Formats: sequence, structure tokens, C-alpha cells
Amino acid sequence: MHALCTSLTCMYTLHPCAPYACSHADDPLAMLPAGYGAMVRALVDDANLDVRFGWRVARVERMPPTVPGSRRGRATLHFGDPSAHPSQLCDLLVLSGPLPEYVMGSLDGTRTAILAPAARSEVDFFGAMRPMQFLISLLELQSTPGYRTLEYWPDNFEVPSAVIVRRDVGYGESGPSNTSHAIGGLQSYSYWPVPTANKASHWAAQQQWAKAHGLAVKRVLAQNYIDTYLFHHNVSEVVGEARKPWRVHLLQLRDGLCNCTLYVGGAASFETVEDVFHHNLELVHTLFDAANPPTLHAPTHAPKRGHAEPLPLSAPTADPLSPAATSADLLSVDLRPPSTASQAFAVLPHIDNAPLPPSQQPSLASSSVSASLPSSTLVSLPRAIPTRPTPFPHGLPPRAFVLEQLVTALPCVDVERFLRADASVWTAFLSAQPGYVRKVSSVVRRGTKGRPAAEALGADRAELERAKEERPGGLRRGIQPAKTSEAAAATDCEVWNTVDWYSRELWKAIPLSELNTTQRAFAAAFGAIPPAPTPVPGHANGLKILMRIPRQLPHAQGQVVETLNFTGVSCAAGIGMFVAADNATYTIFLREQPGFVSREVMVDDTGVDHAPLHAMQNCTLWSRTRWRDEAAFEAVCAPGSKAEACAQVHRDFVAAMGYDPPMVRLPLRTVVKDAEAPYGPRLAVLDGIDVVAYHGLATGSHDVWGVPEHRRWLNSSALLPPDLRRYHPHPYELWFATEDHARTFDADPMRFLPAFGGHCTHGIATRNDLNTTLLADGRVAFTCINGSKWAVLNGTLYLTSCGMFRDFQKQPTLDVTRATALWRKWFGEYVGPLNDACVQDDARWGGDPIGGLIPTKCVLN
Repeated sequence: MHALCTSLTCMYTLHPCAPYACSHADDPLAMLPAGYGAMVRALVDDANLDVRFGWRVARVERMPPTVPGSRRGRATLHFGDPSAHPSQLCDLLVLSGPLPEYVMGSLDGTRTAILAPAARSEVDFFGAMRPMQFLISLLELQSTPGYRTLEYWPDNFEVPSAVIVRRDVGYGESGPSNTSHAIGGLQSYSYWPVPTANKASHWAAQQQWAKAHGLAVKRVLAQNYIDTYLFHHNVSEVVGEARKPWRVHLLQLRDGLCNCTLYVGGAASFETVEDVFHHNLELVHTLFDAANPPTLHAPTHAPKRGHAEPLPLSAPTADPLSPAATSADLLSVDLRPPSTASQAFAVLPHIDNAPLPPSQQPSLASSSVSASLPSSTLVSLPRAIPTRPTPFPHGLPPRAFVLEQLVTALPCVDVERFLRADASVWTAFLSAQPGYVRKVSSVVRRGTKGRPAAEALGADRAELERAKEERPGGLRRGIQPAKTSEAAAATDCEVWNTVDWYSRELWKAIPLSELNTTQRAFAAAFGAIPPAPTPVPGHANGLKILMRIPRQLPHAQGQVVETLNFTGVSCAAGIGMFVAADNATYTIFLREQPGFVSREVMVDDTGVDHAPLHAMQNCTLWSRTRWRDEAAFEAVCAPGSKAEACAQVHRDFVAAMGYDPPMVRLPLRTVVKDAEAPYGPRLAVLDGIDVVAYHGLATGSHDVWGVPEHRRWLNSSALLPPDLRRYHPHPYELWFATEDHARTFDADPMRFLPAFGGHCTHGIATRNDLNTTLLADGRVAFTCINGSKWAVLNGTLYLTSCGMFRDFQKQPTLDVTRATALWRKWFGEYVGPLNDACVQDDARWGGDPIGGLIPTKCVLN
């Protein structure tokens, strides 16, 4: 592999490089004479795989299942030269490369779509993605430019078609003289696709660059223009409320046509080689490495050199949408082939570069940071002699957004007084609690469309079966209004208070005594004993939010909320199937309608004792859709063509789901109050990780969860300078795994608080855009939890974001020294803000590539 580049198709990797450059150059480049193709062909030959190089796919036709009981059909690939390359029937279709072009065709119209037709979910996910483009020219210049191996102009990324890189691949091999050469590569780049930039604009920019640098082009030896590089969502779809990259798992094997399509590569998953690699490996593990799977495809050749045959998918038993589950659980689709196996075929128009394994990391050096903690910081903390903490087994409690719903029936004349008292007492109290995200109050009059909650949810199964008759439009089917009785007239209104919580743990950690005190204050403000609210569902554990698709529209009074309740869905296998089917049909259709605001899919996943429902039981799922007003809601499935469109969406949903689960439609509610935490949910410090436990763990161990039964508070006014206290007026809350750990913390809090408040040490040391306001706000400088990305140096705990730990390990002392100087400059003698707003989940970081990259409401400023 030690060879110089002899053509434009050179491949640059991490370790292999030309001999002299490996030992002498400051910036050696690895070079292979035949580029990517040589490596891929070597891998193919080594594994004795059947890879059809150069076969151009013209059209992909996908067929629904034909085998009774199977949910998976097949795909037929038609090639550009059918006489030489006959069509292929495939059990499994793997798409990689410019997926948006497969769905929509190229932006310049020169390449047509190959998926015939594309699924609705594919159009929604890939249709709006846009590519970057670049032109690489191998040029011989009239004179030697005087550049080294690689020259880089990063500011030119902001200019369409501008030159960003000049490469001199022979520079490092010219010996001690480090001679510059007249022949070298020039690369221009554009974030903007056609029509803003094209090949002509790139070549014009490269010629202009040469002229501006006093250089003249003697010969153009080769050029390679790529206009399908790194298809990507726009910023709002990634870091905004749409959060599209997280939805790719819902598409796998859920195309709604053959349910046999997998999407891999940069356009399918994420935008770095490492993330793409993780995503692809996860799919490989799911499909081929699972234990005791059925055989996917019997190869016609014997494996070479003892290679084991691939093992395809086994049926997962975990809840596919639980935080502890990996995306493997989302792929709970039977991959057993029909009795006559055909092929598993992958469409691979180009080969992705696979990164080499990371090198050994340097050992951590020692350092320390000290500060004093004012005695006024403590809030009723008992004192105890510290005991040495012991490590605890690593466990991951379910961290998922939950929705609390309380329904209060009362006379309509009392609603306004009720809402005023509720907002002044309960909303004010709840918004100060860790985990509070948003509270919405809505009102419904009895006799409106749907049924009052107490009646609708208490209906017997026979009535539900009678109500299963589908009305025209599909979306409007369900139990119809009951006649309002005289008894109901006395309570002719319902007030729904729904509260979004960051997790069930934080919600249920609110002390009962404080709830009782708040209820007494609410009764006093209401002026009478208020009607007792009814929790929905009845066990008061709330609903776990599985999917949320909001539109970036302001929340305002007058919006309406439509709630549907689905029963008879298998807790083991049906939840993931329901979400995927809904995501591919209803959600796509509804979000395109005028007046759409947001939509959520939720599951009632616990019993009355908070225990998860047994896998063999059925779960109840809910959907909640918010509209601009009632007129927008009514227009969605208005009589005529819109009603037929709704009916078709419902048929698509049933086809994707495999059956039609019974559904109850609750009354349409009008939003009257909406109170959101302006800076996102406030958490326990480090999301409840035990800061004392770190000091008893072996290096590289996972951190330990605390529990609310063993918690302590620190007075934020003693930690923050006066001008920053408005960002965190409430005490900081810390959780511990045991009471011994809590008492150990009581004895010496400053010893156990992480350096820099638990914000990312490397980020503070290296970022030049941080300031006291951003850190006190709490939504920057991520902390990595649920993993081993931490270090205790000289008795002080240092944390980083999940992606910066490796950088911290390279020069920990330098990072600590720089971060300490900045922290003292910013906060002086004060301890500074603790991180209770922005943490990354390392348990998802490795499996779900960027599931923990940008936590909810965290920002990159």
C-alpha cells in the first residue's frame, strides 16, 4: 500500500502512506494508486461475493407480499442494458448513494427517478434534500506555485463554486527539500446545487483562482465533477422541530410497497463518515448478526478463509420505541424468504470510504481545579461523616417524554374562573419543576363532535366494535356524540390540562406534600372546592410520547386539538409497526394540510403500579393533532375529493399496519392557554447522574443513575453572580443512588461537584463563542452521560460532550488549564452554573448515531 498516486482516483486514508512522507513529513497523506475501487474489489475477492460492477439500474419495481402471512414482498431491478443484464428479482433491496435522485430525479433533469413509483414516505423524507457539489481538476501549471502537500481556504466554503483545496501529492516525497510541483489537484466546492452552481461555474472559479494567485494553467490533465455529494436536509429540518434524521429508522423495511427496502449511506442517515458507518453497522448487526436467525439467502459459493455465513434478522422482543431499545427493534419485520429464495440485491452507485479503527488514546495526565463553596449555598443539607462510595451496576431507566392529562368536568359558567386560578397557582408551580416542558389548557363543550372523555373511554368493547364502521373520509370514523343527559348538563364543559414532561421520573419526583400544598392554594384561588380531575388514562402514569412532528408555527389561543384513541395494538410487536405506519401515511398527509400545527403519537405503556405492560398484552395508542382553528380541521376531509384523499390515506395506513385497530375519537378541544418553558425543560443536575458515584468507579466504567428518593438542593443564588440569577431562579437539584452518597455529598459538596459545573471541559477550553449568559442559560456545552466519557483527575471530576472526549484525552492538562482560566474570568469567586439543561445520552450515541447529539432545546448558538 506504500505507493504514490498515479491517477486522479487516489484514496486518502488515515495510516497507510508513502514511505518518505510517513517518516518525515508533518502532514503525510496516504495514497493508493487505484483509489477506492481497488480496496473494494479486494474486499469483494477476499469474501468471494457476487458484486455486479457497472450494472446501471434504470428502474426499480416493488411488489406487495404474495405469500400468505408474510408482510414482505419483493423488488425487481431493471437495468439499462436489458439484453446484457436481465432483470433481477430480489428479496431485499438496499439503496445507497444519491437517494433523493432515486426518488425525485436530478435537479437539472438529466437523470430520472428509478423508483417506480416512490413511496409517500420516501418522497417526504428524501424529496427536499439538496446535494453539495465539487469539481476536482488535475492541472499542470506554467510555474511552480510554492504550495505544500495540502493548502486549504476554509472561508471559501461560504462562496458558491469557490476553490477550497490545492493538493501537491508529491510534496512529501521530495526529500528534505520538500519541493513544490507544477502538477497538482485543485478542488472547488459549493453548498448550493443547480442552478446556483454547476460544472461551468466551478471551472470558471478555478481559472479565476489561478489568475488571482498569479498562476497560469498549462494543461488540464483530468477533471471529475460531482453534483451528488452529501445530500442533506436543511438546518431547520435537522435541529428544528422536524428533526428528520431521527426518522430514518422508521423507514427501514416500511416503504409500504414491498416493505423490503433498506436505506444506507450519507443521504439515508447522517452527514459524517463515522455516523454513516455506525448506522450501516447497526443494520448489518440487525439483519445478519442477530442470534438464532432464519436463513436469508443460501449462497451458491463456499466461503473463503473460514468466513462465517451471514445471519439474518431475528424477531426482537423489546419495545421498539423504548429509549433502551436500539433501532434493531424498529426492524421487527419477518425477513424469511419465500420457499424459493431469490436474491438480496444492493444498489450501490459508488463506494463509501470506511474509516480505519481509531488509534490508541494517550493516558490521562493529572490536574486539578479548586474553588470554595459559600456556606449559604446549602439548602437544609444534613451533615454526616463521608464514607467511600461503592460502584453500582449500570442501569438505564427509561428516559422518554411523557404527557400528563387531567380532565375536569364543570359548568361552563365556572370555566373562566377555573382557568384563572389554575394558571396563577398550578401553572406557576409546575413550570418551576424539573422536567416541565409545556402546559396546554383546552376546553370542550358536551355535544360537540366525539364524546366526552369519561363516556368515550368507558365504553364497552361491544360498543367499540359497533362503532368501527368507517365513515367517509377515514379520519372522521369513530364513536359519535351521545345525547347529553340532564345530569351531564350540570357539568356541560370539560377542561383538559395536558402537561408535557421531559421524563416520567422527573414528573413523579415532585414531593406529594408540595402537590397537596399547591392544591390547597388552588382551592383558595378558585373560591370553592374545585371539581376532582380525572387522569387520562385512568392510572395517572401518563402517556409516553413516541413521535412528535411539530410545524414551526406560533402556538396561540383558538387552535383546536383532535385526539384519537387506538386499542388492541400488541405491546411487543405492534407499537413500532403502528408508529411506522402512521409516520408513512397519516403524519405525512396531515402535515401537508393548511393549518396543521403539530402531531404526536403516544402509548399507554404502564399499568396502575407503574410497571411496564407485559409483552403479551395489548397497548393503547393515542394520536394528538393540533390545528390552527376549527375551520382548518374541518377542511382536511371536506366532502368531495378531500374526503376521498382521507379515505385513501386510511387504506394506506391499514395496508401498512396489516389490520385496522379499533379507534375512538375524543371531542375536539379549543386551546385557551399555552405555557411553555421558554428555555426548554430544566433537569436534575446531569439529568440525575450521581456525582459522588464517579469517585468510586474504575476508569472507563459507566456512570450511575441517582434516584429522587436521595436528592439534595443547592441554592443557585449562591452559585451565580447577581446578573445571571434570573436565568436560574430555582435551586439546583442533585440525585444520588443511595442515602450514603447523598450524605457524603453533604459533607463536602465542592469536592464532588464536577469541574465547570458539569459543562464540557474541552468545549470551554477550545470554543471561542461561549460567554456567561450562554452558560447560565444552560443550553450549550453539552455533557455526556450514560457512558464512560468522564475522568477524575486529582480528585476532580471532568466531563465532556460525547464527541469531544477523545480530544480531551489528548491534552487533558492543557484543556483544564485553559478552561480554568476562562471560568475564573467569567465567574470570579462564584462556583458558576451547573449543567441541568443540556446532556447527551451516550447509550444512544453509539447505537443511534446522533440520537443524543442535539438534546431537546439544546442549541449550538
